[in-house]
Amino acid sequence: MIPKKEWIHQWMQMRDELCAEVDLERYFLQGELGGKELEVIRAGLCPVPSGELLVRDPICYLHQRQETPYFVPAPVGKYPLELSVLHSEDGPLCAAARLLFNYNPAIRYEQALVGEEEIQDFDGGYYGFFSDSGWGCFCDEKVHQAFCTVAERWQDRFPSGDFGWDFLAPLLEQESLFFIWEIPGTSYRLPFFRTGRGEGQYPVYWGLDETGRICQLVAWFVDAQCEEPAEEVELEEGDSFYLPEEDLPPWLTYDGNLYQGEIRLREWEGYFDQEDRYPLLIPLEAGTEEEVLPLCEQLLSNQYRVLDTIMTGLTDRYPLMQLEYGHLMSDNAPEMPNVQDKNSFAALLYPQRIWYDPRADTTAVAFSCTWDEQEGFGAVVQGEKLLELGTADLVPNGEEAPEASEE
Repeated sequence: MIPKKEWIHQWMQMRDELCAEVDLERYFLQGELGGKELEVIRAGLCPVPSGELLVRDPICYLHQRQETPYFVPAPVGKYPLELSVLHSEDGPLCAAARLLFNYNPAIRYEQALVGEEEIQDFDGGYYGFFSDSGWGCFCDEKVHQAFCTVAERWQDRFPSGDFGWDFLAPLLEQESLFFIWEIPGTSYRLPFFRTGRGEGQYPVYWGLDETGRICQLVAWFVDAQCEEPAEEVELEEGDSFYLPEEDLPPWLTYDGNLYQGEIRLREWEGYFDQEDRYPLLIPLEAGTEEEVLPLCEQLLSNQYRVLDTIMTGLTDRYPLMQLEYGHLMSDNAPEMPNVQDKNSFAALLYPQRIWYDPRADTTAVAFSCTWDEQEGFGAVVQGEKLLELGTADLVPNGEEAPEASEE
């Protein structure tokens, strides 16, 4: 929906008044906040196929087709959902949730609006969204329509029932902080999350970086300085999207030079739409599995950042690579087609092996690719920096490690 010109004019005049007075970035830094222990957990990837987003209660309101998305568009793609969990004497609670579009820090938070609010009467506070069930979700409009289709089919089959309370709510009963639902008949995996105080109205903010561009979308539930939620939940083992006991290699072999095993990276699975374990090579001196496996947990927690760094770098380099492989953009060759964004590479690449050196914080990944079936594609990442792109030969099969930058 495009707001009326008069509304846009009022909004431009009132943008400063509609900003959050709290630095919400603090909620997503590990450590302590307001005297309470703070933990940040990942709850999977949220699909954003159209860029039109809304935040709604999935049990009570998301099934209504007329729900309007925010008038400001988000970048298209799949983005990590992070939950800020505060631990108090009464137990953990979800204090805030955010979609992270990139890793630029937000320096300003503006209320997310649909363009119909009567902002001429605004005198403080917030608009936000209502949660009657104690659950919320970030949902793209295309995903929303698919959700509505499933809800309507269920309702036609059970006319005396309620899709939200009779079907969805029982699925969420045993979940403490979040739940990922794969919408039947689609590839969409939609994460739901607890709203900190349970029922209520909660503000939603666009996070803007120093250039004024959108870098995140944040739903804020609990002020760390004061109120506790109406409904407490217990944090069960396995609430983190990363499950070390399941995702780390179930076994490792050592050949005198490196450890080998297979690792599950769930956010990579979300990007490539395929469950799998990827061959993992770890160049370390001899030690026990109990000593080596914990070092790999850093790879689990940084898996999205590594993949995003590679795909962002590939997106920038790809037009030149097309020329190097003898393709003009006007050709739009099927083996090396033009791409719209970094998410397009999910259909052109697939991971074959990962070289991970935890001592140097270096990850090298070899991919099969459609444009070079013999040599493949490879990338090396150190920390948050992309070191090199090339063929799969960049990624060792055994003894030699990729060169790391001294900077």
